[in-house]
Amino acid sequence: MALIRHRGCTGGNDSLDNTLIGTASCSLTDGLELDVNRNENGALVLSHDVPRNGVAASGFEDALRLLDGRLGSSPIVFDLKRGDPEFVDAVLSAIDRCSPATRSRIVVASFWSGAIRGTLRSRKAESVALGLSTFETAAFVLFGVRPDGARKRCCFLPTWLWTPAMVRRCHDVGMRAYAFTANCSSTVEHLVAMGLDGIVANDLDSNRRRCKQRPRLRCDPCVAYGIYLVLRYARDDPLLFVVGLAIVNQHALRDFTVSIPRPLVVLGALAGFARGVQRNDALVYGPMLYSLLSKFAPHTFDAREQFVVVLLVAAATVGIAVARRRSGRFLQKNAPPPSSRSPEPPSRRRPAAHVENEPAHGVRSRPARRAQARRARP
Repeated sequence: MALIRHRGCTGGNDSLDNTLIGTASCSLTDGLELDVNRNENGALVLSHDVPRNGVAASGFEDALRLLDGRLGSSPIVFDLKRGDPEFVDAVLSAIDRCSPATRSRIVVASFWSGAIRGTLRSRKAESVALGLSTFETAAFVLFGVRPDGARKRCCFLPTWLWTPAMVRRCHDVGMRAYAFTANCSSTVEHLVAMGLDGIVANDLDSNRRRCKQRPRLRCDPCVAYGIYLVLRYARDDPLLFVVGLAIVNQHALRDFTVSIPRPLVVLGALAGFARGVQRNDALVYGPMLYSLLSKFAPHTFDAREQFVVVLLVAAATVGIAVARRRSGRFLQKNAPPPSSRSPEPPSRRRPAAHVENEPAHGVRSRPARRAQARRARP
């Protein structure tokens, strides 16, 4: 079992993530996971997000030359943050210039299906192992569909999805099983017992100290919004009430409870957006739309991108409100006119003529009916 250092750093210092200094500080027995991206000039760099505003990033080929001279058998995972063919071809060409021993340790993984398809079609670096795309992972986990391709394949799944049966299924079809991302030594020990081939983990020393710290409540704007949903829709809407509870759990109580998986978070945001549009409540579907955009974004938003996304969400909110108002006016304008001879309601019917000996409640007695019949005779 290989312990793979997330973003190539072991010192608990975020400034050393995806850098040559952090990569050189790793021991020979540890694997590495590095993010590959392009900078503004089009060069290959080690970076999770696109470097902006002249921020320097370590070069990808420099990292390959550093790793090419290191001995060891632990895997080297390159997470491709783009899926365009030119980017994939440039990465594989750089890997192809490494020694055969280094190429046999490299695993190419990506959440972008285009990067996985491009690597499968390419004839460069054929000894490099390849992760599954998002659709291949879903098909394998849900239906047991074996992925295609002549390359060695690896299955990357979150830590909470791995079970001993899933590990055996991967090994039965000849795939290696990797988990991401472990934040605590207890999680690593639990995954090691399953028989995984590798675990992508953050700095275990700092996380071990973090796990021993006293849990605490957290407070941010998301917590206030979740409390608003809980109090506002406790009686009116059970769905939005549950969404509000989930938001409070995810942001305020994450040190006390279990974290909600990402697919459930996306599903809850979609349900909240649909219900907000149905109720015509901008305070519901506006924040839900922002949450969906942030979940499906390829990288975290910086300050400028957050401002642009907030403007887009505000414009979409106004557009939805205007569209609903116009559609309501259109339906009201084209509604069929009410019938002019509609029957009167029972309360407006004229009372029957007064008959002698008729009781107060309106039901005539038998003598009264006989007298009325005699008067009606000619």
